Amino acid sequence: MSFLSKIFNYVPPKEREGIALDEHSCWELSCIKDFPGFLRALPELALPPNSVLYIEGSRPIRDIESYLEAHKSKQISKVAMGTIWPRPKIFHLLITPDSLKELAQLLDENDVFMAGIHLHVYHDNKVLVSWYDAFYDTFCISLEIPEDNVKRFSEKLGIKYRKVDENRK
Repeated sequence: MSFLSKIFNYVPPKEREGIALDEHSCWELSCIKDFPGFLRALPELALPPNSVLYIEGSRPIRDIESYLEAHKSKQISKVAMGTIWPRPKIFHLLITPDSLKELAQLLDENDVFMAGIHLHVYHDNKVLVSWYDAFYDTFCISLEIPEDNVKRFSEKLGIKYRKVDENRK
């Protein structure tokens, strides 16, 4: 960390590097405003075991922060950060059916709109879901996730999806 980044509490470019999803070749989904619903719908994607939910940029209330810390993944990948300033809090939640349900319930109970600004799901150093500017913009799911799973996920949330594949000619 540089001297200036310590003083101004920002994240220098080198620290923001990490794994990312190619958003030019993905399933693109409409924006949603329902984080608990998003969590409840994630199992429809049939994510691989030991997948991790990356949450960046929040200062969650104590109950939610405690939960995220208590259920953090032991296998952590460095994800490309979306926040430059101020230095964000980052959580890596091991995804299990219970962890998703419990976090969604905590969000509902505490009437919390969101627990992060940038959300990603990764497994084995590959990003499977990428959502910068969560709840304000569209988001992407890797083409490795079968369309049937993406369709069930989007139907559960009542949103649209489309395939983006600018890499093919």
